[in-house]
Amino acid sequence: MGADYIPPFLRQHLQRNRALPEQILLLTVIADDVPEVAPERQLVVSGLLPGVSRIYVHHGLMQHPDVPKALAQGREQPGLGMDPDDV
Repeated sequence: MGADYIPPFLRQHLQRNRALPEQILLLTVIADDVPEVAPERQLVVSGLLPGVSRIYVHHGLMQHPDVPKALAQGREQPGLGMDPDDV
């Protein structure tokens, strides 16, 4: 899946409602082929369009993905301004 991939749910939402939320976060969890991923490399955020961001959560093969923790780290990313409890 590339950066141009649109999740089917988002496409259906747009077709049915003809509107999108103010902020869209596309979340992908990736198991890297290493035992552990350093904490500073576990979260990668890229802005695709104004109000649309792609978030990658990386974890190693010996780690369990902790999405709520990763989203809490995302709160500190410039431009996201999200509340993890509201995602």
